[in-house]
Amino acid sequence: MTARELDARADISGYQLPNFMRNYLYVKASQKEPFGWLYLTPALFTILNLDDGSFNLVPELSYTGVRNLELRSRLSFLSGGDSTEYGDKINDWKMELRARYFF
Repeated sequence: MTARELDARADISGYQLPNFMRNYLYVKASQKEPFGWLYLTPALFTILNLDDGSFNLVPELSYTGVRNLELRSRLSFLSGGDSTEYGDKINDWKMELRARYFF
């Protein structure tokens, strides 16, 4: 298959089409060291697609108790019906664990 044929297939499948959903609401709430938990910061954020009602809800916990190191965990939940931005994703949830070292 030639490169031109691959481009034509990708164009038909929607990979090169613009995303028409442009109305989003992003809300994030976090509290540094609640309840006296040193170096822990819980957070919760969501991205809501106002056009189709689907959303992404993400609770998060970060730890900064070691100098120049940040540990972060996230659990992302996707919700939406058929033919919605977040409802059409392959997964319903995902977990991320990150470590960042600063030097």
